[in-house]
Amino acid sequence: AVATVDSTMALWWILIPLAFLVVFPLFWSGVVWIIAQMGWARFARHYQTDAPPTSRRFRFTSGAVGLSNYNSALHVAIEPEGLHLSVPLPFRPGHPPLLIPWEDIVDVRKRSVLWMTSYALQVGTPHVGTVSVQEKVLQAIREARTDPAFTAGRSSS
Repeated sequence: AVATVDSTMALWWILIPLAFLVVFPLFWSGVVWIIAQMGWARFARHYQTDAPPTSRRFRFTSGAVGLSNYNSALHVAIEPEGLHLSVPLPFRPGHPPLLIPWEDIVDVRKRSVLWMTSYALQVGTPHVGTVSVQEKVLQAIREARTDPAFTAGRSSS
């Protein structure tokens, strides 16, 4: 009887970690996919890309796409064709890379909440959604672009 209890305990010590290795990634992927449905998925229907970023990048920056905030989990690249957005590997389910053409960014508005300032990029005509970026990202966009949407006269900054 003692041998049966020992073998059962040994089996549990193997099954519990194996179950965790299967269940946790599935749970994580499901949660990340649900987050993507609150904004990223809508952008992906219009702007999904397979092209890797090649220009100036901001890795692990903060921002928002639609209703979802990406705190230190957003990669932004300022490409000649447009704004490239992606997320690190653990956040990829439901988050394909995006390339938003410059001409689809129609307005920029300054947002201040408490001590934090961000800039909301209004995307699409008709409106697809809003992408919020940090001031350092907007400054780099303004350095690279001369489009009316990014000049001080047109944006609400």
